[in-house]
Amino acid sequence: MLFKKIHRLVRSYFSLTTRERRGAELLMAMILLFIGSILAQRFYHHSHQPEFEPLLIEQLDLLEWKADSANRVTDMKQQNTAVQSKLFAFDPNTASMDQWKALGLSEKQSAAILRFVEKGGRFRKVEDLRRMYVIGQNDYNRLAPYVSIKNFESSNASVTPKSNHLILELNSADTTALCKLKGIGAGRARMIVRYRESLGGFVSLSQLLEVYTIDSSLYADLLPQLTLDPNLVRQLLVNSDSLNHPYLNQKIAKVVVNYRKQHGPFQSIDDLRRVKAIDSPTLERLAPYLRFE
Repeated sequence: MLFKKIHRLVRSYFSLTTRERRGAELLMAMILLFIGSILAQRFYHHSHQPEFEPLLIEQLDLLEWKADSANRVTDMKQQNTAVQSKLFAFDPNTASMDQWKALGLSEKQSAAILRFVEKGGRFRKVEDLRRMYVIGQNDYNRLAPYVSIKNFESSNASVTPKSNHLILELNSADTTALCKLKGIGAGRARMIVRYRESLGGFVSLSQLLEVYTIDSSLYADLLPQLTLDPNLVRQLLVNSDSLNHPYLNQKIAKVVVNYRKQHGPFQSIDDLRRVKAIDSPTLERLAPYLRFE
């Protein structure tokens, strides 16, 4: 009797209800299904691996062949260009689009050089070709021996020779007058006038060096031909103008204007020194253009 009681007690403690048994069976089925899917996936990849590797190798070989072919085509084009372009003596200041292209340059390269010349640019020596970003070292080495730069004034008989004794006042001369100076064409004359207007006038002849395409050599040639009247300089009203000037970027100009609104009008250049955004060199350059009222 005692054994039967103990047996019933153990059986009732460890036995599962019908609902619990079904849940356990479902869980066991899910575990087996998960394990089976893993084994099937491993078996599939293992069985298909020999077919995948040759395909990958074939694709890599194809890509390598295409790269070699592209390199061969590029080399052939370069060789053909070198063969087709027959080099000849030329003046980069007067060469046409067709001539540049005949020398082996592309249409884009040729157009960039022509724009440089049309805007007043000038090639004074062979080495000036290196300054053109569109001409690489290879093109320069190829073209340099054939460059023949002629005197611009003497090469054009229809142009009136420019006088060595012509003297111009820089702050009042217009583009027509500036074109009479040696070394100044229409494009460069326009750039000088445009920069002069943005400054408010030149306070020093050395400011010509700030004009694009005017280098130290041309500046030295221009000095004997120019005078300067500082009284023609247009000044900025520090306490009322927006301070738009080439020597002062827009951000710093706004800082100065805001400082003026907060602290009142500026009385002198020393008051401007309190604006930490402006450094001393900038103030020195700006000083001739400032008027305090």
